[in-house]
Amino acid sequence: MKKITLACFLCLGVVVVVAQQSNRKWQFSVGASASLPSGKFSNYYNTGYGGEAEISYLFNEKFSWYVTSGYYVFTGKKNTYSVNYGGIPFNFDYTSPKIGYIPILGGPRYTIGNFSLGIAAGVGIYNFKNEGNTYNVISDTTGISFTYSPQIAYTTGKFKIAASYTSSTVKLDAQFSSYVDLKNAAFIGIKLFYQF
Repeated sequence: MKKITLACFLCLGVVVVVAQQSNRKWQFSVGASASLPSGKFSNYYNTGYGGEAEISYLFNEKFSWYVTSGYYVFTGKKNTYSVNYGGIPFNFDYTSPKIGYIPILGGPRYTIGNFSLGIAAGVGIYNFKNEGNTYNVISDTTGISFTYSPQIAYTTGKFKIAASYTSSTVKLDAQFSSYVDLKNAAFIGIKLFYQF
């Protein structure tokens, strides 16, 4: 997971250098984000936090293509699970595994004045880390998933505030699924970018 994260940020660094040496058709942004889980994802996870970098190629004043990536962390909520061992009911508390999440997305954007609408799709790389539980009933899991994310943004000067909805397919093994009933990780992102 650390190697994948490093590779992503190295690629972004190369793109930034190229963009800064090119003409004004390229635009680079970095920012912070708070991600509010929605749907079933909110049953198992707290608000996530992270950072994001974005590069855009401007075809004209209205149309552009952007590529974005970042890193987010979601901490798990505590839930009570009921199981039967030999016909004897047994309850225990279990905290959902911590998630480290890297989206790598790209797509078109349309701008009208200070407002812009975009939709990006690509992959999400996630790592579930089982920590803080007395009962280590599942192993750490890493996977890659299809992800899409529509976005609306408002730009003023060098700053851009954006709201997005991100949905990512999650593939879990049977043992994991018995504790986390999650086929889709969806969250609403509130992002603040600084544009170069």
